[in-house]
Amino acid sequence: MIISSNTNEIANALNKNQVVCFKTDTIWGLSANPTNKEAIKNLYTFKQRNVDKPFIFLIKKDEDLSKIVKSISPTEQKLINTFWPGPLTIIFKAKNNLDILSHYTQKQTIALRMPNDSLCQELLAKINYPLPSTSVNIERQPFLNSFEEITKTFKDNDFVIYKLENNNTKVSSTIVCCEGEKVNVLREGSITKNQIENCLKN
Repeated sequence: MIISSNTNEIANALNKNQVVCFKTDTIWGLSANPTNKEAIKNLYTFKQRNVDKPFIFLIKKDEDLSKIVKSISPTEQKLINTFWPGPLTIIFKAKNNLDILSHYTQKQTIALRMPNDSLCQELLAKINYPLPSTSVNIERQPFLNSFEEITKTFKDNDFVIYKLENNNTKVSSTIVCCEGEKVNVLREGSITKNQIENCLKN
């Protein structure tokens, strides 16, 4: 484990295909370079996660979604306008032959989130790809949500963690999938079903 408080070092670690860990506007997350097969393999190994289960991708505030998704429905656009940047993950139909999905079993859809967090956005600005993100834990175990918990639990693991002084515990993102005008809430997080329903009424 390597501890860093510099986003340049975290970006360099990603470009060197290392697993990294950092705080987002929701919970702490693990990530790796999505364009490198070995990096993604290491991320799945770290989590002890089934390779058929995809990750969420974090994107920049100025991300060109037309390069990633096939289309954006009016309902999806309304959710984007209301909740991005923020703790809402939306599952879109992915463009064909996306490099960032090339090492995944599932390539038809992609889960995207635009974090409302200066550290995340600073890191995303230093690299040229969306970041796969997943909670810091062993699959099916409670996620770890503090620097102290993570460093104690994974002290013998090979990864780079960003040291953060302000360590307030937060809630995971809400995940939705749209079918026409219908929004299916797959995981309710810090954005509630009522908030989503109210957004769609307006």
